[in-house]
Amino acid sequence: MKQANSLVAALPLALCSLLLSHQAAAQLSLGGALTYGEGIEELGLQARAAYAFSPSLALAGKYSFFFVDDGVDFSMVDVDLHYTFLADGNVAFYGLGGINLSIFDFDDFFVGFGSETEIGLNVGSGVTVGLNDQIDFVGELKYVIGDADQLVVSAGLRVGF
Repeated sequence: MKQANSLVAALPLALCSLLLSHQAAAQLSLGGALTYGEGIEELGLQARAAYAFSPSLALAGKYSFFFVDDGVDFSMVDVDLHYTFLADGNVAFYGLGGINLSIFDFDDFFVGFGSETEIGLNVGSGVTVGLNDQIDFVGELKYVIGDADQLVVSAGLRVGF
């Protein structure tokens, strides 16, 4: 199971390496966000990277770590395709769909230790608001469909390169 967790943790790094290796007319952005998982009822931090293939199509990778009780860790790795369906000035709205890996790790004196990974599908929408030429506010609402069903709300900033 540790190999599976190592693989899952390496996915965002692999995605960033892949994105950085292409020098086409696309745009890379990196950022962070606060996120809330309705199913686990906890706040977390999110790191995100996105690669825009065109003004309306982007691939995004996200890693979220939630602050759960001592001895319990919950994190998510998401790879989503974003399609911008409405853009006006500095504001753009997008739909998203993708894959989610929800990872539960626990280490408790009475229960023992272990790890469980659930695979799900992401469906949702988001908004970006350009604050200046490089920095955007990003808000996102998505639902994870699978054994770890939950509504996830995120808000943060991203920097374009």
